Amino acid sequence: MKTRIALLIGLLFVGTTIQAQERGVVAAPPPIEPSYLFTMPTGKVVRSMDMDVSASGVLFGQQTVSGLGRAALGLGDIAEMEIGTMDLSSDLKVDNSLINLTAGGLKVYLPLWQYAHGISASFRRSATYKTQVGAINYEGKVGEFYSVVSLANYRMGEEGGSGWNGIKLKGHVGAKYTDASMNGENEVKSSVWRPVLGFEVWRKNERARIVAEMGWATNFLDDGGINDIRIITGGVRYFFSKHVTFDIGVRHQDNYGGLAESMIQTRLHFAIPTHTLRDRVIGL
Repeated sequence: MKTRIALLIGLLFVGTTIQAQERGVVAAPPPIEPSYLFTMPTGKVVRSMDMDVSASGVLFGQQTVSGLGRAALGLGDIAEMEIGTMDLSSDLKVDNSLINLTAGGLKVYLPLWQYAHGISASFRRSATYKTQVGAINYEGKVGEFYSVVSLANYRMGEEGGSGWNGIKLKGHVGAKYTDASMNGENEVKSSVWRPVLGFEVWRKNERARIVAEMGWATNFLDDGGINDIRIITGGVRYFFSKHVTFDIGVRHQDNYGGLAESMIQTRLHFAIPTHTLRDRVIGL
């Protein structure tokens, strides 16, 4: 009898150990990747009926902006609609300062195949910017259009793939069209195409990535003119969990004198699986 009890206990112990080992080797679910880098859109969209909410800010600038925010809703895995804020690089009163404007936009996405993960087209438009310099009232607005394709060194749908000797690379290449106008003493308009690019690099399934991008921003000049400036941002994206990421990097603009005028760009992102609520409601 004692022998049977000991054998039963031994079998239970072995079974529990095997189950624990099996659980230990199960890979964690892949994180939900934001559909933006720091500010540049990528070739993907928010999952259908889910929401993306993010808050960002710029630290240690000549004049820091109030917090920037963005909320996006995914539609059918092919589009997302967003509302939030966009930043401009000058406000006519203080050179090289930053302001933010309310903005809304729409992004559509087409999945590709193999190493081309997708192509997207997105449009954002700002609210009207109003300010007064001396006796002159100025009103300005900005529209932005992006077309971006995302490429990687692993096949689409194989996020657990090895890449190159365990190093994964995803690049985002495209173009940005900006249409800006300013009404003051005279009406000034600026419409330009510029290249944009960015990349993400990480090792195997690590929870941190190197992220960098090169983009352009509209610059309202203190004489009422408009030009565009190049912005380069590089830093780290850290995944706190499947649904929460934190970005921090160094932002430099070509209208700054040097690295001493660079700023710290931060962004906290939440992927909210609101599709589960919809499924429950429909299930009722």
